[in-house]
Amino acid sequence: MDPASVLPPTNIPEPVSEVIGREEELSDILNLAATHRLVTVTGAGGIGKTTLALALARELRPHFADGVWLAEFSALADPGLVPATVAAAVGLELVGGEASAQRVAQALADRRLLLVFDTCEHVIAATAEMAEALLAAGAALHIIANSREPLRATGEWVHPVQPLAVPAVDIAAGDDPLRYGAVRLFIERARAAEPHFAPDRRLMVTIAAICRRLDGIPLAIELAAARASALGIEALAARLDDRFRLLTGGRRTAPPRHQALRATLDWSYELLAEPERVLLRRLAVFAGPFSLRPPASLRPAGDSRCRT
Repeated sequence: MDPASVLPPTNIPEPVSEVIGREEELSDILNLAATHRLVTVTGAGGIGKTTLALALARELRPHFADGVWLAEFSALADPGLVPATVAAAVGLELVGGEASAQRVAQALADRRLLLVFDTCEHVIAATAEMAEALLAAGAALHIIANSREPLRATGEWVHPVQPLAVPAVDIAAGDDPLRYGAVRLFIERARAAEPHFAPDRRLMVTIAAICRRLDGIPLAIELAAARASALGIEALAARLDDRFRLLTGGRRTAPPRHQALRATLDWSYELLAEPERVLLRRLAVFAGPFSLRPPASLRPAGDSRCRT
């Protein structure tokens, strides 16, 4: 084998399925990562942050001679274990003493490597400290993090992940629903459970409506598609009002927060401070979006925010 063709080492898992509907977003984040050493992929639970981060890591692997390494934080209950988790991911052996952020950073200072920090939101302060220490110690080290909120670390560039594209309510007769990432994902996952699944135009319109009602959230769409073979498309659509009972039974090997839609929301809720939980509960009685800007009728005369 030609040594030039050997890729740098990694612990990033090989993909087992195609990344669907994210081509443009992957390109945008790759451009960010090419010019900035810390890029954080943010978004709601189930939006596909980990999938994107791992796809990015695979694309960038040839550019990092000392490897691309995944540090998974989801199982950590103690933020103090973040440095040790990073050290273990890289295979770094620290003899004697505590694995502090500064110590790990100094040990990696001369290496050209990419670190992927997965699921940072519940240990976010420790992750931000670790990221800053690493970036300050060496100029050749890069980090891609995924988190439900930004790290707010020095040098961080944030890319908010958007839901998958869904068709409009009044989809035109000639419009192909398969142009939309959410619909393609549903079809792909439904066929994984039932290989002969081949919806006609009428069912495709119903699938588009399901994806729209699930707001283009990949995890919700995957959970719904897994139910399609048992319930049928129309019955599935009819039961979406009870989606928290319906959308369960994710992959057995997935983290608990990804095995049911309610568990994903519970994970986010537990991360909130009590005043934030109170505010969320009060806002939850209202349907639809809201803005932090007061209505025009309540703004002082001459308020520049009234201008459009």
